[in-house]
Amino acid sequence: MEPQVRGARPPRAGEGAGEVEAAGREARRVHEGHALRAAQYVRGVTFDGKTGEVLTDPRVRPEIDQAAIDEAARLDGYYLIVTSETGWDEGRILDAYRELWRIEESFRATKTGGLSSRPVWVWTTEHIRAHFLTCYLALLIVRLSQRALPSHPSAQALLADMRALDCSYADDGWWLFDHRTDLTDEIFALVDLDAPTKWMRTKDIKALFAKGKRIRWRP
Repeated sequence: MEPQVRGARPPRAGEGAGEVEAAGREARRVHEGHALRAAQYVRGVTFDGKTGEVLTDPRVRPEIDQAAIDEAARLDGYYLIVTSETGWDEGRILDAYRELWRIEESFRATKTGGLSSRPVWVWTTEHIRAHFLTCYLALLIVRLSQRALPSHPSAQALLADMRALDCSYADDGWWLFDHRTDLTDEIFALVDLDAPTKWMRTKDIKALFAKGKRIRWRP
């Protein structure tokens, strides 16, 4: 038998209040001839497979399944996690479940979050593999950065700030860096570099780049 973890949380104000009661009202509407999603609480009801309409049968009298309604109401606010990992304890199962959002965030980051894994503009097998390898190496760097940065930013926030790091040439060898946040300061501090100041000369930018080539990830 697969291990199960049961849990409950107090309902937040206005959230899910009376859901089963509302389903019970819908069940009564089904009983009256309206095919709604609460049909599970009505016995003796059949539906047209194409239209979803209630099919009347004079030989069968629909009845409200009050026992099913009461049972559903009794379990309101509880959730159940089923896993195939039979050797895990409850704490590890819950931790793994809570980490699922990171997988979803990874998909978002690789599709629409800035890493642009699709569309694929190459067509040979070697180039397609190289394209996705580059995307997933970039995702690995993002994930390692998220863990190492003190604020543990989301992938979207990290990628957005990194893309915004840019400068514009003003005049006489001066450049304007018009984007700086606490997160960009964290990024530079992570690799032991000072964040660019708002105004920098060309020679200072070159020196920053030269130092950046020699840096190592700070533990």
